Amino acid sequence: MKKIGLFYATKADKTTWVAEKIQKEFGKDRIEVVPIEQAWQNDFAAYDCLIVGASTWFDGELPTYWDELLPELRTLDLKGKKVAVFGLGDQIRYPENFADGIGLLAEVFEGDGATLVGFTSSEGYTFERSRALRGDRWCGLVVDLDNQSEQAEKRIREWCEQVKNEFEAVVDKCQVTVYTDPDECTRMRHEVAIPTFDKRDARLETLTDESVDVYYSCILCQAFSPSHVCVVTPERLGLCGAVSWLDAKATNELDPNGPCQIITKERPIDVNLGSYEDVDEAVKKYSQGALEHVTLYSIMQDPMTSCGCFECICGIEPFSNGVVIANREYAGMTPLGMTFSEMASMTGGGVQTPGFMGHGKHFISSKKFMKAEGGIERIVWMPKELKETVAERLNRTAKELYGIDNFTDMVGDETVATDPEVLVAFLTEHNHPALSMDPMM
Repeated sequence: MKKIGLFYATKADKTTWVAEKIQKEFGKDRIEVVPIEQAWQNDFAAYDCLIVGASTWFDGELPTYWDELLPELRTLDLKGKKVAVFGLGDQIRYPENFADGIGLLAEVFEGDGATLVGFTSSEGYTFERSRALRGDRWCGLVVDLDNQSEQAEKRIREWCEQVKNEFEAVVDKCQVTVYTDPDECTRMRHEVAIPTFDKRDARLETLTDESVDVYYSCILCQAFSPSHVCVVTPERLGLCGAVSWLDAKATNELDPNGPCQIITKERPIDVNLGSYEDVDEAVKKYSQGALEHVTLYSIMQDPMTSCGCFECICGIEPFSNGVVIANREYAGMTPLGMTFSEMASMTGGGVQTPGFMGHGKHFISSKKFMKAEGGIERIVWMPKELKETVAERLNRTAKELYGIDNFTDMVGDETVATDPEVLVAFLTEHNHPALSMDPMM
């Protein structure tokens, strides 16, 4: 939680009234009052976010306490900090310099490198000129207790909600550059994009489901799959392959009310299954009651639903006592007697079907893949292209967990078999571990 300092002249009655309302809206535990009469240069640097109140005297001048501080304030370095300005004004008596003090303070803090937040509409005010105007907006909150007291509390309340969101925003601005030159695109891909993705993946590899306090939901696919909810963990990315735990975390921080919400994991039911009361409550809430129970590590007991954009789908293969995995790019037949599309029809659209599960490519090599049923040792068949894509990671996991060298050599593909009996013969020849494991059904 960001540290917020509230600066204002406590000896100014009207300013104090507004400041106390602001403090109440934010909560006294989130905000610290710093009387401007006692403030020093270091006080402003001590906070991540500042709320400053400008009470004006005479023709829009700042009162003595602020005025005396201005020379010091102009020497501050406030880069990276956010500042919201509020102040008082009188539209009737001072129409030519209405709320000038807000503009004066805003200019000072902007000059120090701070980012101004809390801009508001100037509609509903009657005046001639104001230094606080930026186009048709105020560069802060303007309160006129003399002439519009009935609107004051509503304006304060709405402004505080706005400023809360702007204070917590992770990104305030972004710049987009579009590259169309093929050579430049290739260069950017290899010099910028891939190293960035590799860095992200390396960081993810250091995280486990046990090492974090929260998971995240993702409901981006509910436009076409209304009952589907992804539960994203460090070791189980979104089914689409595009939303990792880090991505979901960033999405939540960027938009706390958006598609990725925090899911606590404080009430485990069965850790081996990946079953939590917290997860069940979240899934029930975000699926609008369509689902009540979801496990994270099982394909047989309450498996996570699938949308329609999953990268891969796995299905139980009874002859070999294992699972077959098909990726979206594979158009051929699998040993289940079904294509990818036919397998997808078993569980797509948010349907919960034991024995079938949509997932991302990276999840195949996860230590949590089908953990409840024995893990990656259950994988008996994949398309050759997919097997080659995941081989390095999958072999590394198999070696670490089971001491198996070159596990993918034991896994069949379309060049070996698309018939279950032929597949079993291949698995027997290569002594595949799934053949000696407990039955899945």
